[in-house]
Amino acid sequence: MSLRFPNARLYIYELLTLQGLSGAQAIAEAAFHFGLISSSSSLELRDPKDEQCSCLEAFKKVLGRCLEEKAGHQNRPLIDVPEAWQEIEKLSISYLESTDCAGLRTSEKAGCIRLVPILFDLLLQQIGRY
Repeated sequence: MSLRFPNARLYIYELLTLQGLSGAQAIAEAAFHFGLISSSSSLELRDPKDEQCSCLEAFKKVLGRCLEEKAGHQNRPLIDVPEAWQEIEKLSISYLESTDCAGLRTSEKAGCIRLVPILFDLLLQQIGRY
């Protein structure tokens, strides 16, 4: 399995490191920037000061909103979001096990900086399938 969106990963990394956004904020901002969703402010993300990481929650919200907006614009039925998310989880586990990131968790700061760009790439790949 390979990653296919280096510019998206770099953009996420920049949001996390240079702009100091939380993982969830970076996900929402990048999703808006790359046209996955029409507004990043409507995702209702948790406060970045929360102790628990909200990255996975943000990914699920972006995926759901993106698929919902796609279905609305193209007059087709809504794709099952849990099923699409399950596929992203499978891809991410497969990718992480094949790299040196297997022990990282998004709940850790270092984990967010290394994993969020990778997971965003996988999200883009999955959305491209629909």
